[in-house]
Amino acid sequence: MRYEIEPYVGALPLRFGMPPDTVREIAGATRFSKKKPGSLREIYVGGAACTFEGAPDRLALVEVGFAKDIGPALVYRGTALFEGPRRAVLRRLIGDDAEVKEIAGFLVFLKLGIAMIGFHDGHEEDLAVTVFERGRWDAEILKMKAYKLE
Repeated sequence: MRYEIEPYVGALPLRFGMPPDTVREIAGATRFSKKKPGSLREIYVGGAACTFEGAPDRLALVEVGFAKDIGPALVYRGTALFEGPRRAVLRRLIGDDAEVKEIAGFLVFLKLGIAMIGFHDGHEEDLAVTVFERGRWDAEILKMKAYKLE
């Protein structure tokens, strides 16, 4: 399945706000599921890792994560994020959000609703991308540092 990142909308066809049943219809069978009060984390056979939050009967999608094994299926405005040179991918995203921040090894593009790890530090084994709903990183903003691509 192909996932197209639309800032603060989702990784289409997955949209923030969707309930777990709707996500399962789109993403397919779950490989892993962990439920806690007010949250649910599911990983699907196709590679998406989804986080839902809310009241037990109103859980809604708030975050979708992808590891590098998703390959060319994760796309942001024509760029397959796990394909090609990592620095070129970073330049593409920085072109749309020059105020990228860094925290705990993650690069966070607050204007795009994208967080990534492994792209800027050469840790290929850690490569991952997460798309998130608006406000998801707000509690951490004051701890973030500006990042500059060297």
